Amino acid sequence: MHKGKIVLAGSAGAGKTTLVHRIQDDEFVSEIPSTLNTSYYEKIIVKNQQEHSLYIWDTAGQEKFRSITSIYFRNAQIGLLVFNVQSVESFDEVGFWHSQFRLKSGCETILYLVASKCDGARSVSREDGERVAQELGMKYFETSSRTGQGVRELLDDLLETVISLKPVENQKVLIDQEKPENGCC
Repeated sequence: MHKGKIVLAGSAGAGKTTLVHRIQDDEFVSEIPSTLNTSYYEKIIVKNQQEHSLYIWDTAGQEKFRSITSIYFRNAQIGLLVFNVQSVESFDEVGFWHSQFRLKSGCETILYLVASKCDGARSVSREDGERVAQELGMKYFETSSRTGQGVRELLDDLLETVISLKPVENQKVLIDQEKPENGCC
């Protein structure tokens, strides 16, 4: 069995939560409130008579939650940087999320740039998305949670990536606690 920790990041309204619902249940949920914390899902996929688990973390995109959100990047094997093709502001924040993953993940996280809401009018072209993905060394996928466009291809690629990775060992963090010189605590 292969296991993979996948963390979604992106600005508020980028389409992260609807993408997770499409991946998890193959359905579109139209009325979803903004994620105010982090939600966790497990997607079990059977391939070649073997179970594989994708542990998917859906994070809040609002600026006030960013310091908390980046905690979940630690030891992520895969990061999905999601942006809304109908929002230039969402696309402009891709660089921020990319740098946060690189700073906070603590490992060589494989990053994907995922365009969402590709079934509607666009403010960001496919070419711009592909260019940024190439500049930042990311795979690029275009998706629509409403229609399912591109989601199966993304999921298949995520599974292949997880299968190709070395298993993550359980890590122990040792904290050397010294007593303060003033005798307190």
